[in-house]
Amino acid sequence: MKITLKIAKLQLLNLMYSPISWVVLMVFALYSGISFTDGLESLHRTFKQVPDLMSLNTNRLFTQDRWGYFFKMKELMFLFVPILTMGFISNEMNSGTIKLLYSSPLKIRNIVVGKYLAMLIFSLAIVLVMAIAIIGAGLFIPDMDTGVTIAGLIGFFLLIATYSAIGLFMSSLSRYQIISGLATIAFLFVLDFLGGLAQDVPVLRDILYWLSISNHTTPALQGYLVSTNIFYFIIVSVLFLAFTVNKLHADRQNKKGKQKIRLQSAAYLCIAIVCIGIAAMPKLKVYGDMTETKLHTAHPGTQEILAQLKEDQLKVKFFAHVNNIWVRPERRKGYERQYYGSYTRFLRDTKFEYQIFYSPVRSDQFKGEFKNYSPRKKAELVAYYKGLDMDDIKDIKELDAKEQEVLGRYDMAYSVLHNFVYKDQQAFFMRDRDDRSLFATEIEWATAFKTLVHSPYQVSFITGHKERNIERAWEQDWNRMAKVSTHRSALVNNGFKVNSQDITKGDIKEDTDILMILDPMQSYSEEELSKIKSYIDKGGNLVIAAEGKNSAFINPVLSLINVEVQNTSIVSDHTGRVSEVCLGTVNKNAPGLLIDYGMDEIELPGASPLTYKEKDGFKVIPLLSTNDQNSSLADQDQKESFTVALALERAQNGKQQKIIVVGDADFAADKVILKNKSTRDPFTANTLFYKNIFRWFTAGEYPLLFETIKGSDNTIIMSNAKEKVYKIVYIWIFPFALLFIGGFIFWRRRRM
Repeated sequence: MKITLKIAKLQLLNLMYSPISWVVLMVFALYSGISFTDGLESLHRTFKQVPDLMSLNTNRLFTQDRWGYFFKMKELMFLFVPILTMGFISNEMNSGTIKLLYSSPLKIRNIVVGKYLAMLIFSLAIVLVMAIAIIGAGLFIPDMDTGVTIAGLIGFFLLIATYSAIGLFMSSLSRYQIISGLATIAFLFVLDFLGGLAQDVPVLRDILYWLSISNHTTPALQGYLVSTNIFYFIIVSVLFLAFTVNKLHADRQNKKGKQKIRLQSAAYLCIAIVCIGIAAMPKLKVYGDMTETKLHTAHPGTQEILAQLKEDQLKVKFFAHVNNIWVRPERRKGYERQYYGSYTRFLRDTKFEYQIFYSPVRSDQFKGEFKNYSPRKKAELVAYYKGLDMDDIKDIKELDAKEQEVLGRYDMAYSVLHNFVYKDQQAFFMRDRDDRSLFATEIEWATAFKTLVHSPYQVSFITGHKERNIERAWEQDWNRMAKVSTHRSALVNNGFKVNSQDITKGDIKEDTDILMILDPMQSYSEEELSKIKSYIDKGGNLVIAAEGKNSAFINPVLSLINVEVQNTSIVSDHTGRVSEVCLGTVNKNAPGLLIDYGMDEIELPGASPLTYKEKDGFKVIPLLSTNDQNSSLADQDQKESFTVALALERAQNGKQQKIIVVGDADFAADKVILKNKSTRDPFTANTLFYKNIFRWFTAGEYPLLFETIKGSDNTIIMSNAKEKVYKIVYIWIFPFALLFIGGFIFWRRRRM
């Protein structure tokens, strides 16, 4: 060990006395300063524009993929490490001193490990440069998430250590430094992009993905340490150090001896691959989410759901149309990690399957003579272009009936359908959403998982008398809130199944959990009213949306629960709003029903007042009322407050019965839900209102509601003057101070 440390000291002195080392360090510091201050300037500019929306500022500055500080600095490692290591052994070979080392009592492994230790110590200077940038960030980001930065520095050190071992081996292959350096750069480039190669070959897919160094670096740079990745860096570093030792041994052997060493190196490679494979086994992985908000870990609410899925294996099957622009074999492993990484940590036996299919689609990119091709012919052309095997692509008609039925609902040219299978349960899930957030949130994924162990609630919409419809997308209908899969607040995405029941053709189904009666425009017969009364008497839950102009048709139903909607409408004189649109103010004294989101006014176009009596054991809770300062009836001028929504509750038939009555049938209609489509806002007050109604019906089971885990690094202390000071210090003073120190050391050595 003493000999190894002496060699390390001598090699470190060589690095410290080398002008190249200081130039590399100076350029690294300069690029670090530019990247850091650019990120700082962007963060400051965004904060000035939308200070209330800023959160996770540490992640924004350091870990944002491609644009974050850590990822920008990672790009330079391809060049800097090869420049530093290319002469470690090449110089010894070129000058002839390698022969002296061979003839000395030193062991080759002492030489190799000593030189490697010197590079590791020097790499600490590179990490220190980055640490100085992090310290600067801590001065303007109060309560900075230090866990993210520590994980990033650890990831960088491991990356440099691995690059150094590879560079040391390449340096042993040639006596020419330039060749060694270029060989190192080329090898690192291949190693970085290895994960995207041969992903259409099942045997090689997982092997190449796990051999790719970028797939092990990215999590650490994002604040997420995984034992697999750490072992990968250690195993690869040890492997190339062993290769270097064997190479130097082989230079002193005859042909037979060299052949033996080659076999030994091949054995080392096989052992390393096996070790990486063992470390990558799901059950052996250890995770460390270093972020303050546990950004890479499933929410505790999701974890509770996933814990219920451990009795059997979860299978996830992806369905993608061959026309889908995202269908590429090389994307598969990244897709699994991006969307399921935080979940498979708790369900380690999850199995993934992929099915590409073809069928006629509405978004067909074929033009001219190709437009008339059959779906299979088009699929063959696309498969040829993408390098896909037609044997792996199925006609949609070859899929099972349920899969065909679900896939047939959507234009699959730009989306991916996920099918979760657990025991005998299935849940279909669309990843994409049509609002500004684009993709499903964790709550929606968790909801899909939960439906595998807790069956969705059945919501039945009565039809037969021109009620509001969920099957068509007219502006007065309830299609979007009920069953549009790309609408994140649709019932089908929040733990409910929806269907239409024609009351003229049969009884209300026994499995109905919530019955919806939405503004009928024809009278119900006595027999149909009897069906509804029977449902209510059994303790069934019910939503009634009534329009005053159609009161003659809905009041016979409302009379069953002692409620009446008046044959008039409420007008409002809110400044800037249409007079027919009134605002219902949320009753704050309705505990357990409405969650206060800071949006306490619900838009009610053409609402009508409700009257009620507390009879038959019902407890009546007014939910929404208008403001007595600006609302009146259409045929009156007197301002007063009107009740426009009620909640009724009682114990009936051994269960707690819940009923909602709203004096407006447009509050959840498409024209209201889509009103803010220009801003693509999925969280309007009306959307939150109807979601809370259904959460009340299910006693909080659906829709899911998770408490947001907020980070503390949500503000910055910065001014334009301070920003200029940072640029001067990090771009000019610090890098050129390093250059001056290196020049001074080199000058002093020349004079000695």
